[in-house]
Parts: sequence; C-alpha cells; structure tokens
Amino acid sequence: MKYQLKPYQDCPYKISVTMEVQLPQVKLTFVMEDQADIILSPISKSPAFVEGLWEQTCFEFFYNNKKNPHHYVEWNFSPSYDWCCYEFENYRGIPLKNKTSPPQINQNKKEFQIELKVSEEFNLFNLTCVLKTKDNQTHFFALKHRPEKADFHWQEAWQKIN
Repeated sequence: MKYQLKPYQDCPYKISVTMEVQLPQVKLTFVMEDQADIILSPISKSPAFVEGLWEQTCFEFFYNNKKNPHHYVEWNFSPSYDWCCYEFENYRGIPLKNKTSPPQINQNKKEFQIELKVSEEFNLFNLTCVLKTKDNQTHFFALKHRPEKADFHWQEAWQKIN
C-alpha cells in the first residue's frame, strides 16, 4: 500500500512510503522527491543501534500490539543505516530499548528501503519522517498530525492496517 506523508507545516518537500506486510516481515520504501537541501548522514561503516536519530533526518515506523493496543513500538532509521527501536507501555511512557534484530536498510538516489521483523501482530501504525535541511529547518511528516503540535506517538492519527 502506498501512502503520501503530510508535512506538519507547509514546505516544498514530498515524501511517499510504500508498506508491504507479511508478518513477521515488514518492508518500507520511503521516497523523497527532492533531496538537494536535505542533510543526509553519511553511510556508516558498521551500522548500529544509535539513540537520538530523530534529531537529524530520520525515517520512522510506529505500530501497536493488537492484543494490548496501548503498548507500541517505535523504529527509527537513519540514512546512515543506523537504527533504533523502543517499546512503550503507554502513550509517551518510559521508553524501553529494544535491541531486536537490526533492520536491513538500502538506498539509491531517491529511495530508502527498510526491511524488518516485527515481534507481534498490529492493527494500527504510523509512518513518519523528520527532515533536517541545510538552512537548519526541521520538517515533520506523518500520515496525519495532531492539530496543536507534531506528535508521532498520538495514536488517534495512526492508520488501521487492512
């Protein structure tokens, strides 16, 4: 299924995501139309679990646990191929580091492809992106935004899986 991410505020960038789910595998392909002014971290020689990836250009995937919908997982993926994964017991609760199997990340000129294994069935998800530009602007993209602020954890903006 293909999704167009929406910017929280007006900006010239366009990001789409294709998501394929065949549990436990999830494949995400993020496509950025214009990268000229985007800061992309150089590819790491040894990609690793790194915290704070959302402070730079970063792609994200959130999903809940179908049996316990307040429990959810947040994945962060950097263009450097570094990654991070957290579990939350409730909305913005204390994040628990989840050093699960690392995702497979590949990229070409416009696409960032991510393949990962999820540990549980989910029925809600969010696809998001943080773009950091060379003029020190930060742009937030998601399927849907909370009206008063960009908040990727807000499950009322998440999509139902088909």
